[in-house]
Amino acid sequence: MGRKTLLISLLLLSLFLVPRSASIAAAPRAGFYGYITLDGKALPPYASLTAWIGDAKVAEGVCYCYLNQSIFMMDIAADNPARAGRDGGQEGEAITFKVANVAVDQTLVWHAGANTRVSLSAVTPPRPTKVRFEGRISAMTPVGGAGDVLWTVAGQDVLVIASTVVEPAGYQPVIGDWALVYASGDGSGSLVAERIQVRIGAIEATPYELRGNIEAIEGAGSALRLTVSGAKVVTDGETQIVGEIALGRIADVRGERRADGSVLARRIVTSAPGEAAQQVEFEGVIEAMQGDWWTVSGTRVWIAGAEIPRQGHVGLTAEVSGAQQADGSVRATYILVEEINPSEEQRFSGRVVSMARESWTLRLDSGVQQVVYLDASSFIDESRAPAAAGNLASVLAIQRQDHTLLALRIRLERPN
Repeated sequence: MGRKTLLISLLLLSLFLVPRSASIAAAPRAGFYGYITLDGKALPPYASLTAWIGDAKVAEGVCYCYLNQSIFMMDIAADNPARAGRDGGQEGEAITFKVANVAVDQTLVWHAGANTRVSLSAVTPPRPTKVRFEGRISAMTPVGGAGDVLWTVAGQDVLVIASTVVEPAGYQPVIGDWALVYASGDGSGSLVAERIQVRIGAIEATPYELRGNIEAIEGAGSALRLTVSGAKVVTDGETQIVGEIALGRIADVRGERRADGSVLARRIVTSAPGEAAQQVEFEGVIEAMQGDWWTVSGTRVWIAGAEIPRQGHVGLTAEVSGAQQADGSVRATYILVEEINPSEEQRFSGRVVSMARESWTLRLDSGVQQVVYLDASSFIDESRAPAAAGNLASVLAIQRQDHTLLALRIRLERPN
C-alpha cells in the first residue's frame, strides 16, 4: 500500500472510530467510506452525496478533498419501523448513491455494524440536443415492427415514434407535405421527433427549402441561376450566400417557390460533400460564453463567422441555426438572442433563505426578503458553490407584467 493511500485510509478510518455516546453507539448503523469521482475527476469540496433505498433517501452528506482526491464518509442508520416512511436500511438491502445529483455506478449492501471501504464513481449522462428544422417530406419508410416510421424532411432523417405528436390531429401526412420538426438527438446523429407540424400540400407553397448537389451554374454576380438536385434556383441582390458556389458542392437553400416552379433563394449555405453536415435549428439558454464558442443548453456552439444581430449574455435564450458537427457541436451561421428591455433587468444579491422548484427566497442586505421565480430557462451557476440555503446568490432577473421577478441567471458563492 502506498504512503498516500495509507494516509487516506487512516484518515477515513479515524473518523469512524471517533468515540460516540452510549446511546449513539447502540443504534444499528452501516458505514461506508472511500474515494469518489465524477466523470473520472475529483469533485469540488462539499459536493452533495445522498444514499437511497429504492425511491427513499435515507442519508445525505458531502464529499471532502484530501491530497487532490475526493473522499466520502457516510453513516446509514437502521430503519425505524415506528416512524412513517423509510429513514434507514434493513439487513441485506441494496444501497444506491447520487453525487452532485448524478447516479453512482456502484450498488452497495446495508449490513448492520459494518464499515465498508469502497471506491465510487459516477458519469454524467449526455444531455440530449434539441433541434428544429423544416422542409418538404420526401420519404416515409416504416422501420421495425412497432409502427415507427423514418421520415426524410429537407434531406434529414428523423424517426417518428408512437409518442410523437403530429399536427393537425387526425391528418395522415403524405410525401410532398411541408413539415416543421421538433426533435431530440443523442449526439450520434440520430434524431427522434417529439412534435411535427404539417402544412398540408405545401410543396406548392412558400417558403421553400431544399438541399442537394449544385449541378449547373449560369449567370454572374448576384444574378445566378443554379440547378440544385434538379431544381431551378435563382438569386438576386438580397440573397445571402455563405460558402463558395461551385459545381459538386452541397447547397442548403431557403427561399420562395415561384409560379414557374423555380426557387428564389433568400439564403444559400454551401459545403464540400465530405464536409456536409446536418443543418439544425434549436433554442436554448446561453450557459457559457468564450472567445469563439458558447454553450447553449449543453451544446457547444462555434460562433466564428456567425451572424449575431443582438448581443448575448449568460442566462438569455438564443435561437441557433447552423451545421451539426461529428462531435455533436454546432457551427452556427445565425444566432438570434432574445430581446430584453434593459430597463426591465434587475440585479441584486442576498443570502438564500429557502428554495422550491419554482421560486427561491433571498434575504437582501437591507434585511428585506425577496422572492425570485425560476423557469426552465433560468441558469443556476453552481461552479463556486452548490444551490443550498445559507449560500450567497447574485441574481440577474427581469420584471414580468405581473411585477414578479423571473431569474435569468443565479450565481452562487459561499459566505466569507
